[in-house]
Amino acid sequence: MREVPGLKIFARELTTAAKRGEKTYLAYLASAAFEKRFKAIPPSGRRRAIQVMGEVELLALKHDGLPPPAKPQRRCVPRWNDPAERQRLALAYAQAKGDHEKAARIMGMTVAAVKLAKQRHLDAHATTGAARAA
Repeated sequence: MREVPGLKIFARELTTAAKRGEKTYLAYLASAAFEKRFKAIPPSGRRRAIQVMGEVELLALKHDGLPPPAKPQRRCVPRWNDPAERQRLALAYAQAKGDHEKAARIMGMTVAAVKLAKQRHLDAHATTGAARAA
């Protein structure tokens, strides 16, 4: 399949708007910049452009209302032996309904760091607490 001129730029701009949430994505779709980029794609490639829009729209819905991903080198590491930090992590997971990516965005951390913290500090404390109670 040959490459459609202008499609990469079109897809990149759509993806950038989608990662900022549904409102930003819809505002971009209503803008003159979107119309200009779409018209720059030849008619033979517009079908693929519309397919890209469908794929990106799912991304916009997924990222809606979430803060941007953390920049891990700028985030200080929480002290997990502090009960307040563990409570904050538990609340983030409750708000995210168990979704690691959403919890990571809420906490301002990477997905891997949040998964590891949950495994080591939330799940471990739940199992040791249950073992002590028995």
